[in-house]
Amino acid sequence: MRLSDIPVEATVFVDANVPLASVLEEQRADLAEEFLLRVENRQISAVTSTVVLGEMFHRLLLAETCKLLQVPSHIALRHLKRQPNFSNSYASVGP
Repeated sequence: MRLSDIPVEATVFVDANVPLASVLEEQRADLAEEFLLRVENRQISAVTSTVVLGEMFHRLLLAETCKLLQVPSHIALRHLKRQPNFSNSYASVGP
């Protein structure tokens, strides 16, 4: 089922990929944004879990670190493992 096929008044579980596609401007971000707009307009009810929120935080932190250090994700991840407080040292890069 595609996101656009979800019927009005449905309740759906949303994993990290949908909002992250929009935030990180990934492939198919337009479809994710259309879906999130339907949720915002209360055409669809969306639920998620704390595990998904944790995954989203992790991926956003990694993306921000890549942007700050201008390195690929595997290097940024290694850096975060060695210096877990690294992100506290910098202000947000912004959109």
